[in-house]
Amino acid sequence: MQMNSIAQEKYLSSDEYYRLAKIEANQKQNYTKAKNYCKKALELSPDYYDVRQLLGKCYLELKNYDSARYELKKVTEKYPNNVDARHYLINVEYATGRYSSAICYVNELLEIRPYSKTLWLKKISIYNDMGNKIEAKRAITRLYNIYPNDSFVVRSYRNFMQEESDMYYKRGNFTKSKEILEKVVEGNSRDLQSIQKLVSTNISSGKKQDALNAINLGLANFPTDPILIEKKIGLLQEQGNYADAIAFTESVIKKFPSARLKSTLNELKIESARYYNNSDPYVLYQKVYASNPGNQEAFNYLLSNSLSKGYYGDAEEYIRIALKRNPSDKNALLKQLTLLEAQGKSEEAKKTVEKLATKFPSDGELQDKFSSILFTQAKGYFQDQKYDDAEKSFERLTRFPDYRTTAVEYLYSIQLAQKNYPEAMNRINRLIASNPRNEDYVFKKASLYEEMGQFDEAMKLTKNLAQKNPNSTRFKDSYVSQSTPYIKQLIENEKYDSAMNVINNLLDNDPTNSLAYNYAIGINNQMKEYSTAIEYCNRAMQYYPESRDFRLKKADLYTSMRAYDSSSLVLEELHNSFPYNEKISSALAESYFMQGKKYENDFYIDSAIYYYAKTQAVSPKDSYSLYRLINLSLDNKQFDSSRTYLDKGLENFPENSQLLYKKGVLYELQEKYDSAYIYIKKAEPQFSSPTYQNYLNYLLSKSYHNQAGVQFTRAFFDSTILKSAIATFEYSRFQPRNTYTYRFNYAARPIGTGFQQELEWFHKIDKKLYTQFNFAFANKIAFPRLKMGLSVFNNMKYDWETEIGLRYNLLQSNAETFNSRSLTSVVGGVAKSWEEVWLNLRVFVLTDFAKVYNTLLLQSRYYFNYKNDFLTIMGSIGTPPEDKTLDFQLNSFVQYSTRMVGAGIQHKVKHRSTIGLQGNWYNYQIQKDYYFNQYNIQITLLTKF
Repeated sequence: MQMNSIAQEKYLSSDEYYRLAKIEANQKQNYTKAKNYCKKALELSPDYYDVRQLLGKCYLELKNYDSARYELKKVTEKYPNNVDARHYLINVEYATGRYSSAICYVNELLEIRPYSKTLWLKKISIYNDMGNKIEAKRAITRLYNIYPNDSFVVRSYRNFMQEESDMYYKRGNFTKSKEILEKVVEGNSRDLQSIQKLVSTNISSGKKQDALNAINLGLANFPTDPILIEKKIGLLQEQGNYADAIAFTESVIKKFPSARLKSTLNELKIESARYYNNSDPYVLYQKVYASNPGNQEAFNYLLSNSLSKGYYGDAEEYIRIALKRNPSDKNALLKQLTLLEAQGKSEEAKKTVEKLATKFPSDGELQDKFSSILFTQAKGYFQDQKYDDAEKSFERLTRFPDYRTTAVEYLYSIQLAQKNYPEAMNRINRLIASNPRNEDYVFKKASLYEEMGQFDEAMKLTKNLAQKNPNSTRFKDSYVSQSTPYIKQLIENEKYDSAMNVINNLLDNDPTNSLAYNYAIGINNQMKEYSTAIEYCNRAMQYYPESRDFRLKKADLYTSMRAYDSSSLVLEELHNSFPYNEKISSALAESYFMQGKKYENDFYIDSAIYYYAKTQAVSPKDSYSLYRLINLSLDNKQFDSSRTYLDKGLENFPENSQLLYKKGVLYELQEKYDSAYIYIKKAEPQFSSPTYQNYLNYLLSKSYHNQAGVQFTRAFFDSTILKSAIATFEYSRFQPRNTYTYRFNYAARPIGTGFQQELEWFHKIDKKLYTQFNFAFANKIAFPRLKMGLSVFNNMKYDWETEIGLRYNLLQSNAETFNSRSLTSVVGGVAKSWEEVWLNLRVFVLTDFAKVYNTLLLQSRYYFNYKNDFLTIMGSIGTPPEDKTLDFQLNSFVQYSTRMVGAGIQHKVKHRSTIGLQGNWYNYQIQKDYYFNQYNIQITLLTKF
């Protein structure tokens, strides 16, 4: 097996070596074997640069860097924009420590692909290995600006900046370290590690307030972080701000109980008590009040300060004592209100305010307080969507002049929120009636109409407001925003004319409204008013000249108009601007394809092929254009082009049954039946059927170069008991342009045994012309002693064929005179083929140089069973008929007028073995009123091998 493989490799093409190399390299990672295949391919095709690139990759994997660099540079010198080769060169230079060269290749690739994350990361890595932190920082910053939301990039950028910050911190440059950390935190406030470092940097540089600010930022996202909590408590403690430290610690404990924090809280309280014990007036007044409870000054101070300092327990006790003395004490009640509000007891506070407002109706301040609380409460109900409670509260507020108008407006909003449109309309109409000059109410009414879906009414009001206030953009903007849903509503109801009127009015007010242009284009496209739609595209592009969407729409409209040339021009400009946009590439490919299809339908095949090829150039994996290119090139017998397209298709779709099948057809048309059979067989899983198997059998039979078999002919006569028979052995050898046949004919007669040896040669001159040459010789019994024939056939258009030829026969000696007789004839014929029918007319003019004879032969075939089998009928008139079965009787019947009819059938078994049966009836006119009949039966058995 190994010797056989080596022998086969000896005759491989460079393409086959390249294919084997790719398998070894890409699938098996056997780079040594792949390298050897590449070298063999280059020996055959030194300028095969795809092979050089693969060879360079193999050298790279095998760590043979100098050879890799040599091969890859040859590729880039020939093809400067080859991206893969430059990637390999980067790895070569990086692996060999030639960092500057590697950076150069990276920069060259970034010019082609400026947003490649992989290339930027490679560049950063190389700069880090070079120790060039400045360029590395510049590169990571650039990458971060390109991909600000990429988690990997963000993490890499943050780590780099943190490392730089740590470096400055260790050097004692806290200002620079802080500056870097602030940039990191500004970009990501959830980076806990950076926030902690920023806090430490601020503390080290003595900027404690900045440290507190950084701590608060961190606690907003990480409220349980123990480091931040402890640092905040410590900083407040250092500043002597015990109140804030205690309040913060208590709030943390309340949310996240901790024994350690409780211990810290006790220590803070003890330190705070020590600090304030001998300096706080509150403590001193407590001592005074304890020794003299009737001291009003001490009482008032203690009550006021207990409230201001948050000593709510003390304040509650002092208020209780005051109200016990005088339940209507206004001052005590106001203090009680303050306490309740501070404690967040809103319901009790509200009752207290209401009680005060009732007891002291002339106190405007209390009335304002009560109405304010009532308004806040009503707004809360409204925001919580408790519309019944909100409505009751706002109804009460209508009694307060300062809140009346606002309350009525809220009552309108409540009805609107509940979609109670009739009641909302009543309320807004009442507001307008009571304030006719207030345009805001009219504007609200327009909004209500919009909410109700009555856009036409809404737009009338808004348009009127815009006309009254030409310098205000608010009403104009609203008119524009109302137009959009109205247009959508009209389109949904198929009121296109009305929708276009609104669109045109909208564009008069806002000529840059892209949505209006989109609607106008869509409506006209729907109504097949393509030219009008294109006009709107052009108007839109005056304001949005770089818009891809409008240019794509314009191209689509041209496509709908079947103006594919115009569509392609628009799309080509877009494709040049955005070469990597898949949507644009797909649209351009489709436009080219439609152009090709149109030309194909109009029978402009060259133009069709041109545009199908352009489709492939834009979209190499477009299978439809590829199929059309293959089919057209096959139909036009452009076999080199067909092979190119098929190889390209199979490179992208190696298992595609259609492509495998078509490649088999190509080989069949080129008469390379062995290869045709292989590819058709590969497509079998997709096409498996009796018809398909029949086709495989046909190809297999065509790959055979030999055929052998026998024929047997029996003749019967009605005027004599004579019977005659001929047996024939036949062997044929098939070659691409020649077919050679040898026949041995045998006939047993009473006077002896006759035999004839015959050679026949078919030769193809070109695609149209072929010749048939026949030579036979025999002994002196039964057969003509010598026979020669030559015909030239010409295939013409529309399945016509012509024939012209010469025949010569040297007959047996006359029994009486012992003289040999010869016949020379000229043959002319014409044949026509249809799907299942073949018809052939042949004329023979013969002479024995004493007399001229002629024959007319008409024969036809009817093919069936996929042209495997046929029925034939024939007829002739003349002397003698052109029939091989009569060769042995030419000497006897040449002078007689003969008529012949015949029929036969031929059946092929798997295209390999032929079984044939044919019968002919000959009628000879011996004398004026005397006729003679002959009946021939011929059986044929042939097989290929």
